[in-house]
Amino acid sequence: MKKRIGALIKSQEYPIGIDSRIPYLFWKCEGGKKQNAYEIEAVSEGEVIWNSGKVVSDKMNDCFGVTVESKQHVVWKVRLWDETGVAGEWSQEAYFEMGILEKNQFVAKWINPELACDPAVHKPASYLKTLFSVEKMGKARLYITCHGLYEAFINGKRVGDFVLAPGTYTYDKKLAYQTYDVTGLVKEGRNQV
Repeated sequence: MKKRIGALIKSQEYPIGIDSRIPYLFWKCEGGKKQNAYEIEAVSEGEVIWNSGKVVSDKMNDCFGVTVESKQHVVWKVRLWDETGVAGEWSQEAYFEMGILEKNQFVAKWINPELACDPAVHKPASYLKTLFSVEKMGKARLYITCHGLYEAFINGKRVGDFVLAPGTYTYDKKLAYQTYDVTGLVKEGRNQV
């Protein structure tokens, strides 16, 4: 019995915080001899927001076909046609989540723990702590950056595994931020970060 063609979506482990307005999608062909065509379908908040239709091509990638918004969560899947024109099943679903795309959506205020700055005086690293309350749980994201390096903890547990975050930049020209899914670290009631 001939194995039907299918697709294995390759991703960055379901990325969140994407800041490219045109995300790049790619997959790997499984079964069959050759991909002859593909179709991509994407859903956000239960609504189909894009369907590529059948695209006759052997390329295993495409740019997302519609405009996305800041913090938008998109679930997508792909199906392939083999060398004989027979369609396979839809792939498993994958998702991506957009980061903050508009400058005016960065609403946090910078925190400067050093009230006086004297470059000649060597001081230990600053330690900042605050409390916040959550009335009702849903998904939780931490968008974070700094001038220098940071490690973030919520309720005593380290956020992510990025070492030397946020990376090196010319701070007066560009500063990257990171997005973390902290849903499992935040609880209803009082939290500490």
